[in-house]
Amino acid sequence: PKTPPPPPTRTDTPTPTPTFSPTPTITTTPRPPEILDSEPSSGVNSEEIIIAVKGRYFRPDEDGFRVELKSGGKKQRLILGDLTTSTGFEARIPVGLAPGTYDLWVINPDEQFDFRTSAYESKAATQAPTSTPTLTPTSTLTPTP
Repeated sequence: PKTPPPPPTRTDTPTPTPTFSPTPTITTTPRPPEILDSEPSSGVNSEEIIIAVKGRYFRPDEDGFRVELKSGGKKQRLILGDLTTSTGFEARIPVGLAPGTYDLWVINPDEQFDFRTSAYESKAATQAPTSTPTLTPTSTLTPTP
């Protein structure tokens, strides 16, 4: 007698579980600062001057942000004023800045920078000429009786 064939062997194939890969994080490099305008363009060095700088991509509220005036080998770091945003800030030009024409540099904390050539001229304070008041005689009319 013939023996019946063995029943088919059943093999369970597991359903693959989808594996989730983490979403890639996109890191964007911050843009360098752009100076669009600054004013005033000059001042006397006998008084502190507040310079207003307008532009884009400034990061003045982060450690490492710097504003400098440079002329030849001279460099003067400025102290920020009260107004500080990504599109503008104020900085203080100190009393006694050597006379001359300076380039304005803005350096973000990541060392990206922008500058404006001949953005500020420091002028020596000159004393106003003292004038001696001139007295002009006036005639007084006396009524005649």
